[in-house]
Amino acid sequence: NDKILIVISDGQPVESSTEKLSMCGVKCFGGAYEDTKSVIEYLRKNGVNVFALAIDKSAVKDCQYLYGENFTATAFNPQDFVKAVIKFTE
Repeated sequence: NDKILIVISDGQPVESSTEKLSMCGVKCFGGAYEDTKSVIEYLRKNGVNVFALAIDKSAVKDCQYLYGENFTATAFNPQDFVKAVIKFTE
């Protein structure tokens, strides 16, 4: 019954619609990184386990900043992807 969201990320969040986020109860701060962190916090407070798969080496640092070191794995090939999904769902 656990809720899990695995985000496949290049580490570069893009600002989209803060109005839609606000309508869902997410506080927006006006920057892509801050708003992404706010969404992650909101989801986690509402029972969703949120993890990130960094798809290249340049994404690792940003994913760790956004999602936390313990919630970030790398997936540079299909085998890494499968290992990370297993890790996150255990």
